Amino acid sequence: MNIRKYDIVSILRDLIAEMVITVKVSSSTDNGDGTFTLSSCNTQYLNDCTTFTVNGNLYTVLTIENDSILTVQGSPVLTTDFNLRAPLFIPDTPKGANNETVLRADDLDRNPFIWLLEDFRTEFVFDGGPNVSEPRLRLFFLNASENPTWLETQHRENCIEPMQNLCDRFIKELEYKISGKIERFTIINRLRFGNSSNNRSILDESLSGVELDITIPVKKWAVKCKEC
Repeated sequence: MNIRKYDIVSILRDLIAEMVITVKVSSSTDNGDGTFTLSSCNTQYLNDCTTFTVNGNLYTVLTIENDSILTVQGSPVLTTDFNLRAPLFIPDTPKGANNETVLRADDLDRNPFIWLLEDFRTEFVFDGGPNVSEPRLRLFFLNASENPTWLETQHRENCIEPMQNLCDRFIKELEYKISGKIERFTIINRLRFGNSSNNRSILDESLSGVELDITIPVKKWAVKCKEC
C-alpha cells in the first residue's frame, strides 16, 4: 500500500471543494427597496452581513433567523433554491492557520472556513475489513465574530448555529463519499475561539464556531480510484 494515496488531507480537500451547499427557498417577497425577504428551512452557514454570489450577482444578508427567514440586499430577487460557495479549508498548525487567515484578510471568501488541526494520528488498517485507514481529527468550523461587542446570544445566532449547519453538511458528505454511516463523534461549541479565547490567543482574528472531534473510517471503496 502506498499511504500517500490515502492521505486524509488530500481526501478532505477534494471533498470540501466539491461540497454542494444549497439554501432552500420556500417563498420570496420583493420589499421594493432593493431588498427581498426569503423563507427557508435551511439557511446553511448564512448569517448577518454574509455576502454571497449567485450567477455573478452579489448579495448581502441584512437580517436572518436561522432556518427560518432572512432579508437580503441585491438584485435580481432570488425566488428559487441557490448554492453557496464551498468553505475555505485550512489544514495546518495553529501558527500556520493564523498566518493564512492574516494573509487572506482582504479576501471576502475567507469566512467561513474549516480548520483541520495538525498534528493528528492516522491508523492504517490491514485486517481485511472495509476500512483502509481511521484518522482521528479535530476540525474547527469557524466564522468571523465581534467578540468585544456581541453578547452570548449573538455568538450563538450568528456563528454557532450556522457553523453547526455547516458541520452537519460536512458529516453528510463524509458519510456519502468517504466513510459510510458514522456512529460516533463529538461536537464542542467554541464561543470567542479566536482572539483571547479563555484569556489566551488561539487565532488573531475574532472567531466563533464549533469543533468536531471525529475518527473517520475511510472505506476502501472511497479511495480505490487512487490506487495504481
